[in-house]
Amino acid sequence: MEALDADAIWAALPSPPISGGAAADRIADALGTPNWTIHGEPANVTVFVVRRFVDRGLLVDLSANPDGTLHHPGQVDQVCRLEDPADLVAADTPLGPEQAAARLGVRRADFDHMVRLDWVRSPQSIEVRFDTSRAGAVDVALYTTASVDAVPAEHPEADWEQLRTVEKGRRSPLASAGGARGGVSLRGPYARPRPAPPGKGWPGTRAFSRARSPTPTRVGHVRSRRSGSTDRLPACCGRRRCRRHGGRAG
Repeated sequence: MEALDADAIWAALPSPPISGGAAADRIADALGTPNWTIHGEPANVTVFVVRRFVDRGLLVDLSANPDGTLHHPGQVDQVCRLEDPADLVAADTPLGPEQAAARLGVRRADFDHMVRLDWVRSPQSIEVRFDTSRAGAVDVALYTTASVDAVPAEHPEADWEQLRTVEKGRRSPLASAGGARGGVSLRGPYARPRPAPPGKGWPGTRAFSRARSPTPTRVGHVRSRRSGSTDRLPACCGRRRCRRHGGRAG
C-alpha cells in the first residue's frame, strides 16, 4: 500500500478522521480481540502499535500534534484487511524495560547495558505517574517486541548463556563493553578487554584522548630586569628561579 500525502488525504476525506485510539480499537476488532478489557488490563492493540504502523508507512498521521494522531478511516480499514495484521501487531507490541529483559531471559541491569550499547532503541516513551502529582511522574521507554527478539541474532558476539545465568548482584558481563569500537571481547567469564595498541588507547578512553591531544607546555615571555631582553621561559617558572628549566624571572 503506497503512502499518501497528508494534505491529499485531508482533501479526500468523506468523513472526519479518527484518533489513534479509535484506529487501535478498529484493528483490534478486526483481529477478533476487542479492546474492551477490564479496567487496569492492557489493551490488545494500543496507540503505540498505531504509531509504529505510521513508521512502517501503512498509515498516515494527519495531525501535527505530537501527543496524538489522526488517521483516515478508510486507510485504517485497508490495514484491517491486510493478510498478516496479527503478525504486524505482534511485532509492534510494546514492551517496557522489565518486560524486555524478561523476554530475553536476562536481568534488568544487563538489558540497561544493551540499551547503552545501542543494541536496541526505543521509538517512544510514555509518562508514568506513581501518584496524583507530576512530581511522581517518570518517563518509561518502550520497545517493540520485534526489536527485542532480534537482539540475540544481531549480536552473537555476546555470551548469551552466561548473560542468562549470571547471579543477582554480580557485575554484568556487558559492563566493560564500549560499543562496536570499544575493543572488548564479550566472550569469557569476565569479558576482559583486548590490549590496546602500544602508546594508544581505545576510542572513548582517557588514554586515547591523551594520545590524540597531548597537553602542550605553556610558554610565557619573561623580561629580564638586568638586560631588558625577552626570554621564552615556561610559565611554571613564575617569578622565582626554576631549577628544572634553569631560567630566571625578574
